[in-house]
Amino acid sequence: MEVTPNPIIESFTATDTIVPPDTEITLNWSVLNSDSLSLNGTDVTGTTELALTAASTTTYTLVATNARGSSNAEVLVTVIIPGEPIISEFSADSDGSLLDEDGDPSDWIEIYNPSASTAILNDYYLTDDPNNLTKWRLPTTTLDETDHLIIFASGKDRADEGDELHANFSLRASGEYLALTKQGPAGIIILSEFDPYPAQFPGYSYGVNPDGTTLGYYTSPTPDGINGTGLQDYVRDTTFSIDRGFYDTAFDLTIESNTEGAQIRYTLNGTDPTSSQGTLYTVPFNISSTSVI
Repeated sequence: MEVTPNPIIESFTATDTIVPPDTEITLNWSVLNSDSLSLNGTDVTGTTELALTAASTTTYTLVATNARGSSNAEVLVTVIIPGEPIISEFSADSDGSLLDEDGDPSDWIEIYNPSASTAILNDYYLTDDPNNLTKWRLPTTTLDETDHLIIFASGKDRADEGDELHANFSLRASGEYLALTKQGPAGIIILSEFDPYPAQFPGYSYGVNPDGTTLGYYTSPTPDGINGTGLQDYVRDTTFSIDRGFYDTAFDLTIESNTEGAQIRYTLNGTDPTSSQGTLYTVPFNISSTSVI
């Protein structure tokens, strides 16, 4: 076990992450080595949870601090208006498995109507800019109950009802803002929002799992179809404290990953480690002879 004096956020969770408006949720956290603690700028030092009412989609950021530095963790709580369509799936790094009418492997966005009645899409918008919530207007159309609508995020700006739809923006694979909005009596209403979505990968899509409360990556995208249960996250690459090369003295090697809770296994003979083969990394280890790690 590695001992560190730095502040550590062991966990930061919400009782629900996708909820109707004005739903009471509780944020829970466990923190070590922290002198002070803040939640979205408000001091919560000495506490382990906070009950609040989710009025709109919000990213909650917990920051733990001591004299040696700080660490932070985030929880996204998405507020969805019942009976309204949502962004259920999208692809921001297409591998060409779904081509648009021009034969291009454009990004795409799937809108899904989860309600038991037909949705009338009048004054609905898609945007990738939180400062411009009406960036691209959908043509007025209807979406039957449990039906889907595919819109290519190609930047080609085509919005003729009955034809293939193309938004006037594309999606960044590195992650960005994405939302479905509509014009309400008192202003623009955000119906579905990713603020932001995480980094995406070629051939994968991302969206809402069948439980309606969790998000995931899909190794087999299902545009215009029902989502399966996706992968919760991906493991970030490992980093080594010493680069490959030739050395005339022994040294201790540290292996790290930015994925919280990731288990790292390694071998010293050039074979591939697996979940059952190799040594589980726990602390830096000494390299004193030629090794392929």
